[in-house]
Amino acid sequence: MSDSQVQAIEELDEFYKAVDRVLVASTVKIIDVARYDVIPNFDISETPTRRELGRLFNRRNSHFKSIASLNIQYDKLSGQNDEIPVTPVYPLDDEFHTFHTVTIRGRGVTLVVLVRDSDNYVLAVKVYLTEEESRVAPWFLFEGVKLPSRFKNVVPTNYSFGHDYKGEIKFGKNVLPKLMDFMVQLRLDPGQTATDKNNLLLGALFVLLGEAQQFRRVRNWTMRTLRCIEPKPVPKCLSLLFQSWSDISKTIFHFVLGLESMRLIAPQTKSLDLEENYFMMKALEEWENSRRVHNDMKQCGLKYRNSEGEISLGCLLGGELLLLRHDPILCTKILMRRQDFAGDVNLCKIVVSYKMPQLPEPEQQVPPQEEPQHQVPPQEEPQQEVPPQEEPQQQVPQLPEPQ
Repeated sequence: MSDSQVQAIEELDEFYKAVDRVLVASTVKIIDVARYDVIPNFDISETPTRRELGRLFNRRNSHFKSIASLNIQYDKLSGQNDEIPVTPVYPLDDEFHTFHTVTIRGRGVTLVVLVRDSDNYVLAVKVYLTEEESRVAPWFLFEGVKLPSRFKNVVPTNYSFGHDYKGEIKFGKNVLPKLMDFMVQLRLDPGQTATDKNNLLLGALFVLLGEAQQFRRVRNWTMRTLRCIEPKPVPKCLSLLFQSWSDISKTIFHFVLGLESMRLIAPQTKSLDLEENYFMMKALEEWENSRRVHNDMKQCGLKYRNSEGEISLGCLLGGELLLLRHDPILCTKILMRRQDFAGDVNLCKIVVSYKMPQLPEPEQQVPPQEEPQHQVPPQEEPQQEVPPQEEPQQQVPQLPEPQ
């Protein structure tokens, strides 16, 4: 990077703090409150075919694209363009979470799985045998999670939505039917003691709707093994990915931020050579740091270089990752770069917390209107009105103060 480019960044760094809040406010994608009551649903059978699974993954991918905080574009190895969605912003208040459901049907049993959009986590399930029962069937909530107050009929269970036991999970033709049998038992006894056998069945559900939606390798593996007669355990190279989704997403965001920065600082530079691209060098440093933290990352087989050894965002996006987890700092920086802000950005977490306004606030502002009625009786006010009429003029400039 030339000295002139460094000087330009330093000059922009002098005033970026003053415009941070304006840019953040203009780039944050707020979900309409009316959307909270709308829960999209996607159907699947308890013995899905490969084509049925592929349709489920594609429909859910379209759903995430429609609500994404941003979509990352990349060039496929075939030369075509595509984009990968980033999960919505994780709200500070649980009341503002949005959800979608996946319904599994088979042998007269219907299982509805509730998935949180902001992190693609399975939080609760609903089980019923008839359509009439579906109207009053409760949500069986997994331990350690909380649903918004708009979910009225919620029953807690002793089963966790954790991922500690995923290394022992097996996939096969009978996994989902066994899961449905377990759900019928849970419907009759939601307070039952958690067992390892049932935990592994839930783990298979979490992988199918969670990691298989996020990683292409996990998706391909589940689509192959879910039709196998003999159950197969999840390979170690795939189980390592389950705990690395956030870290790998951040690595990709660093790559994207480097590309967006070079587009503004040096638009004529298209090479990703480390000696010419300072921002991509920083992105690679983050990648190496991530690999050092996860010593077994190499066993995952993740790639960020093509066959010629050049850095390729398309190797990670599409080739490896199909859904990215939102990062408030890096995603905000990317959005600001896309609005042609070329300075260094040091955002505090308070600025990018995206706290939604509370709906009850306007109602709380009504009672103070009674106070001026109690201030009318004093007789000192007409004495102040007689001399000059400048007093009301002094109250006018005080209005901008709350702003």
